[in-house]
Amino acid sequence: MHAAGAVVVVAGAVLRVKGKGERAPDGRQGDLLLELRVKPHPTLTRGAPGKPDAAALDLSTRADISIADATLGGEVNIDRLGKTIRLTIPSGTPSGRSLRAKGKGLTNAAGRSGDLFVELRIVPPPRDTISDEDARTLRRLADPARERSHASHDPREDSATT
Repeated sequence: MHAAGAVVVVAGAVLRVKGKGERAPDGRQGDLLLELRVKPHPTLTRGAPGKPDAAALDLSTRADISIADATLGGEVNIDRLGKTIRLTIPSGTPSGRSLRAKGKGLTNAAGRSGDLFVELRIVPPPRDTISDEDARTLRRLADPARERSHASHDPREDSATT
């Protein structure tokens, strides 16, 4: 069976295809009943964050962002069923914050659309890609008062004496 376009279905729903089932003893053509099973999407779930709902039009996903994008702002591209949705990351975004793209979820047969929710997760760069100067800058940005009081202190000396 082929369905044209995106079809929003609920797992467990039953579709009736009239006249396509087995023939009854009296000669009438029966109906074919199809129970739908929906395979989970690898990155999208139905429902708002923390509220999964197999019948919802809302979609939820997660996206990894850099420390720079979280701090300064930036953009993140989300693949939503073959269509790319670009969202703006506000400056000062904490890890775990969700962005909402209104009307970018699923659309039902009546034309009503849900929203797309994207939970952002800040992922630091691998330690071996950060220079000593980068590390000092990150420490200074993390706690400017502490950095001034330890300006002449080298943290590597701590590990050498322990």
